[in-house]
Amino acid sequence: MDLQSQAPLLGRTQRTPLGMKTYFLLAVILATLQGLPINSVFTINNVNLTVLPSSVVNSGTNVTLQCFVDLSVTNNRPNSFEYNFLNNDVVVYSKSHSENVLLYQIASARASTSGNYKCRVKVEGTDDQSNSEKLKVLGLQTPILSVSKHSILEGDNVTLNCSAPLETGSFIFTFYKNSVEYTQVRTTNNVAKVQMKLKESASFYCNFQVMTVPDAGTSNNSNTLSITTTESLKEPIMEIHPSHNIIEGDALTIVCRSSTDPRFQAGAVKIFLRKGDKILKAGNGSVSHSMIAQADDSGEYECKAENERRVRKSAKKILRVTELFSKPVLVQSPAEIDEGKPFNLTCHVENKIFPDMQLKYTIYKNITALTSGSPDGSYTNDRPTLDDEGFYHCSAVAEFKPINKTSKEIFLKVHTLVSTPTIAVSGNVILNKPFSVVCRSDRGSVPISYTLMRGSEAFKTLAVWTALEPAHFTVTIKTKEEIRDFTCEAQNRGPSSVRTSAALNASVIEPVSSAELQLITGPDVAEGQSLTLQCQAVGGTLPIEFHFYKGGQEFQPDPDKSGRHWSHIIKAVTREDSGTYYCDATNRAGETRSSAKLTVNVTLALWKLALIGLFCVLLLLAIAAFCVIWHKSRAAKKDTAAELSVGCWPRGGRACLAV
Repeated sequence: MDLQSQAPLLGRTQRTPLGMKTYFLLAVILATLQGLPINSVFTINNVNLTVLPSSVVNSGTNVTLQCFVDLSVTNNRPNSFEYNFLNNDVVVYSKSHSENVLLYQIASARASTSGNYKCRVKVEGTDDQSNSEKLKVLGLQTPILSVSKHSILEGDNVTLNCSAPLETGSFIFTFYKNSVEYTQVRTTNNVAKVQMKLKESASFYCNFQVMTVPDAGTSNNSNTLSITTTESLKEPIMEIHPSHNIIEGDALTIVCRSSTDPRFQAGAVKIFLRKGDKILKAGNGSVSHSMIAQADDSGEYECKAENERRVRKSAKKILRVTELFSKPVLVQSPAEIDEGKPFNLTCHVENKIFPDMQLKYTIYKNITALTSGSPDGSYTNDRPTLDDEGFYHCSAVAEFKPINKTSKEIFLKVHTLVSTPTIAVSGNVILNKPFSVVCRSDRGSVPISYTLMRGSEAFKTLAVWTALEPAHFTVTIKTKEEIRDFTCEAQNRGPSSVRTSAALNASVIEPVSSAELQLITGPDVAEGQSLTLQCQAVGGTLPIEFHFYKGGQEFQPDPDKSGRHWSHIIKAVTREDSGTYYCDATNRAGETRSSAKLTVNVTLALWKLALIGLFCVLLLLAIAAFCVIWHKSRAAKKDTAAELSVGCWPRGGRACLAV
């Protein structure tokens, strides 16, 4: 039942159930609060967005976006619709409208208007939106290029403007000079400006891209404009005197000056004369550079002119200087020099322009001259020492021209012959255990080769590469006498440099072979007598250390010892001294030897035995006496009883028995 059918019932006096009245009043209040007629209910079925004339259009086309709201109502349609048009989720157009359809016009669509469009609608508290519709605008406007001047003076500034007045968005404008990319400008405006200093005539054009629509690509190239320049600086003049056949030692002058044409003398002209990255002379208008020609002066020279407009022109020439003689070469002989053995240094040149030209040579050690103006260029040292080690070079001077040339440095190494090595041991030498033999020489150039000799045979060879570093050899000996068999040989400059040490001399430790425990008064000893225990070490290098044990527990013996044995005396033994005894012996070899175990039995003293014997005899005598007395007593009793029995027999046995 709708509200209209219920309205007549409001004036009736009939009783209405309380629940129905409550629901009806709530419906009226809710409809009133929502601003709707009590008799109108609606729902949005769908929101449709249509792109007209098409979702793909050419640049400049007028595009219409149509948003249609499909809704269902009970009676009256809502009279207010709030529309929002979005491009890539950004609102681009909003409007409140009374109809369920709204058109959004895009006049002359451009690439920047491409995107994904939606229509969002809100109707009296209820909202919905359409599906996304993609609009793609093809093509970009052809940009327009303009310049501030079409004809300028060389070095003047010129301004280029590239514009796309019909486009919107963020842009990248690219300028081209003589068909080569010159620069790029990023901007949010549809025009870009570039200013440059132009030194030569050139042609220009430009194009652009829309950064927000990369799919749009690059626009067509703009119109091409040419800018002509008028020369403001003439190429400088460069002269070399003499111009050819230049030989080392000749006087040489290079002149660099600006043009004498009066058209190019309006302002100051700076002149630079340079070779490579080194400026030889600089000045205004003209410069001159004089020198004595050297072979190293050959190469390319540049004369550079620059005016106030920062226009630069240059002229280049190649200078060729013929070498008078080549750089000297310093050679040592022999190639390797030993201490105390002579060597020779020779300075010579390999090429001379004049074969008969005389040269004077000087040989130096560091900065000290060893020879002075020697024509043969030779130096000999008969007995070199370590002080002669160092850097050497030589110079050659021509007699008739001021040309002085220096050789490359060489390092002269004086090899020190190895000294007689020393031989020693490291740590203790113990028979049948490895120990280290050390060989070392106090002098000698490395590497040094050390050979450990065992008798006449080479045991092992080691090389050391650090000065004063010893060589370590590991060996083992079985007898003390073998220690003297070792010697050490050292060499560093071949067999002739061999030096041999003295024989190895070192203390040798012999381990203890065995230990023996002796009982001087045993193994059975009576109480009160003395007991002597003696531990004897067999073999072994002194000092020897002894230890005594009874029943496995060590005890401290009396301080009565000699080199190879130690005695312990118990002056009055007791029964507690009985037990098992043994000892061990050790020395620096670290090998402990234990004796066999001996058992000591302490017996009773003689007087105790005699006393016990006497006591036993007396005890036996007492027992015998007791037995005799007892036996006699028994016999007497029997005799008395017999007499009594005989005297009573006639009177009857009862009375006698009672007695």
